[in-house]
Amino acid sequence: MSLLTVESHITIDKPASEVFNFISTPSNWAGLHPGSARIIGEGITSSAVVGTRFIEVIDDGHRPVFDAHWVITRSVKDEFFQFQFPSDFAHGPFQEIVITYNITAKGEASTAFTRRMVSWVRPGADTSELAAFSENDMHNKYVAGVKARLEAK
Repeated sequence: MSLLTVESHITIDKPASEVFNFISTPSNWAGLHPGSARIIGEGITSSAVVGTRFIEVIDDGHRPVFDAHWVITRSVKDEFFQFQFPSDFAHGPFQEIVITYNITAKGEASTAFTRRMVSWVRPGADTSELAAFSENDMHNKYVAGVKARLEAK
């Protein structure tokens, strides 16, 4: 099994509490990350609690549309938020995916936001299919989208 890690960083000119509230609310994600078409589930319109399960409909225009089943695994108010595409829902080349958001206050109205995605790839998976997924461009677009959406408020 191989491991794929992608990390993106950005500074957002908003307080850490606003950044955390936004990124911990799954319904805010639709349309921000390339391929994230919509979010379905209960408890997704406000800061989600540990154990919340929801579906992200993925449509990147290159592969068949599929449902990514996520579960919130850790949350520390205004600092840390983590969710997982667990192995009991995984299909395709991925055995498991964990996405972690770190929020660090840099002052009263400035926050460092880091998104880190770690993916465990199934043995024998076609790695050529993973090339675009591992490039930072689409992940950087997501953090830039979060920044733009929050700073427009």
